[in-house]
Amino acid sequence: MCMFDFSPFGMNRRFFGSNLALCGFTLWLAMALVCIQPAKAQNEANPWAIRAFAGEKFLNFQLLDASDNTLVDFRPGNTHNFGIGYSQDQFVIDLAYSPNVDKNSPTTRFDLQSALLINGNYADISIQSYKGFTERSAPDRIFRGDILAFNSGITYLKFTRKSAVDLKGLKTGEVAKTSSGSWYYGGFINHFRLNADTPLVEESLSRRSLRIKQMRITGLGIAGGYFHRLWIARKIFVLVALGPGMGLNMGKTTAERPSAVPLAPAVNLRAQGGAGYIHKHYYLIFQISSAATLNPIDESNALIIGQGQMKLAFGWKIFNRTKVNEIFDQILPQY
Repeated sequence: MCMFDFSPFGMNRRFFGSNLALCGFTLWLAMALVCIQPAKAQNEANPWAIRAFAGEKFLNFQLLDASDNTLVDFRPGNTHNFGIGYSQDQFVIDLAYSPNVDKNSPTTRFDLQSALLINGNYADISIQSYKGFTERSAPDRIFRGDILAFNSGITYLKFTRKSAVDLKGLKTGEVAKTSSGSWYYGGFINHFRLNADTPLVEESLSRRSLRIKQMRITGLGIAGGYFHRLWIARKIFVLVALGPGMGLNMGKTTAERPSAVPLAPAVNLRAQGGAGYIHKHYYLIFQISSAATLNPIDESNALIIGQGQMKLAFGWKIFNRTKVNEIFDQILPQY
């Protein structure tokens, strides 16, 4: 079984993203076209569905000074989106638009978070570029339009029981109606880059070591966890996956002068979940995923990166492959 999901936009008209984001989209689409194969006879009944959805995607970060318990939070605006999509068996594509509804926090962004599942092998990719964050340091909240953050990463997970894995139920509304679970293991690699015109943290809030204007952090590590699918009733299901990760990170920060980030342990936590109602003619799916990584900068300072998405989708099953063949047989001349 191969499942591909692509939902690129949290993109608004003021910002399209970098060339790297476009390369990532091209690569991911190519992978999807390779993995999608003609349905076998037993899959002929898998329905085609059109869907509408609303949701949220986000990238935020926090700077932590453990020496005096200072925590400065940076969050983007305009994280909500809505759109339409299409699903069929292992393939889903959603196209979303993110309006600038918050005029006080006009974040511009490109946000691609996508996943691929083939025979118990799961991989996801994220390419996020956000410009404009609200600095939340008590008692003030200040929008900083000069902050540009770029985050990218790839995670690979291997499930020990591939028959128990049915993440496509979150996407297509087609879930095997048996409760089961599986352990998983794998690894991740991510890169975070940040630029600002002025220091991120005012000197009055923290020591000079957090008055950062530029930052580059790269990390890799291993991950593991457990996935479970539970049927509450014949048409209602719940999916949960939770797992920690451990790795190493290194990089560079620039405050008054450049400073190397030493090789240090990084901690990662991933969580995914969802629930759905499956009907003969339609489905309603809610899904949520989130990841947080703690990256030490020096002996007392750390960067916490958070990313994720949330989506509510309604899909209407229009017809299956057999029905399509019947329609074409009626329309096209018979020879």
